[in-house]
Amino acid sequence: MKKVIAAGAMAAALLHAPAHAQDVGNLLSNVDFSLTGYGTAGTVVTSTDSAVYIRGNESSGATQSFAENVDSNLGIQATARFNSWLAATVQAEYTSDALTGVIPWAYVKLDPLDNLSFKLGRVEMPIFAISDSLDVGYANVWLRPPQEVYALSNLKELNGAEFSYSLPVAGTHLTLTGYAGDTVIWTQRYAQMTGNDARGGELKWDTQWVTLRAGWAQTHVDGNILIENIPVGPIPSPLGDVTAYVPYNYYVEDIYSFEGFGALVDHDNIIAQAEWVKRYSRNYPGTVNATGWYVLGGYRFGTVAPYLSYAKTSKDHGDGYTAAGTLSDDQSTTAIGVRWDAFKSADIKLQVEHVNPDGTAGVSFAFTNSPLGLLPATPNGSVNVFSLTVDFIF
Repeated sequence: MKKVIAAGAMAAALLHAPAHAQDVGNLLSNVDFSLTGYGTAGTVVTSTDSAVYIRGNESSGATQSFAENVDSNLGIQATARFNSWLAATVQAEYTSDALTGVIPWAYVKLDPLDNLSFKLGRVEMPIFAISDSLDVGYANVWLRPPQEVYALSNLKELNGAEFSYSLPVAGTHLTLTGYAGDTVIWTQRYAQMTGNDARGGELKWDTQWVTLRAGWAQTHVDGNILIENIPVGPIPSPLGDVTAYVPYNYYVEDIYSFEGFGALVDHDNIIAQAEWVKRYSRNYPGTVNATGWYVLGGYRFGTVAPYLSYAKTSKDHGDGYTAAGTLSDDQSTTAIGVRWDAFKSADIKLQVEHVNPDGTAGVSFAFTNSPLGLLPATPNGSVNVFSLTVDFIF
């Protein structure tokens, strides 16, 4: 009897299999696939060989010799929309020299209501005014974002969930975003640590030509930090006193937080941007705490948009215990540049910067090679940086 029942069930399954296969085929045939991409090809040269100029957490960069890795990247994004409320997106990015991952976005998006959406997977944490387009040079007027602000966060991708609710308000939109999951803390000088129980939110108000936003993020940090070289000495020797550099590994447990405010203006031919951010720690404030801000103004003359910006970051001195150095030092940058939309989907940018790290390694001069290994690099005074890029989308 059991055999008869099993045979009947198998026959029913076989009879219905073509129908199920047809349903899957119909679903796939209705999927809207799209493939887009972006990239930047650039070169950078500076006025010094005493320090290496980098962007973010790169491990090599520019000196008086030209370097192409500082700004160059290539990204491809694939999106599959299954219906009006379900879609999936994956973005892959290649950079020739950076510590962060090659998959900044990989998520499923649900839109259960017109103004409500959920993303499940990997997303970029919305901690800046342009977090969504930070790596897309063509989407921004500047050649590169001010490092005095954008190199401070140490946060990138979130593995978890994000929700966003947009409320129409008198012809404008007020959007609330919240997220939770795990992340990685990328420190410019000390590689990476795991960030557990990451969470945060953003409130953004969009009008026809003004965007205002405020954001906050926090994560629990738990892991080991390896500092490549700790100076020990002076040590007496036949050749005189010398300083030795040794690796040092120590355990860190902390609550790491980041907050910021920003304003974007794009009205007729006028362009203006400003942001203020603060990074702070519960257990190691003297090592971590820092603030940064910038202002930018520009004007479009047809396809040409010159701009000028000033940015500054500083450690929050006297905030408490310092654990073997700081994540960043004081620095200010004055930049002048021009964007030329020379082609339909490509631009050419030239930017000249005067960077003053105030006698420290700042946030743009992390390491230099020496017989003793990688050492924090302090330029001999201010440094001029000259950059040229071509941004494109496809």
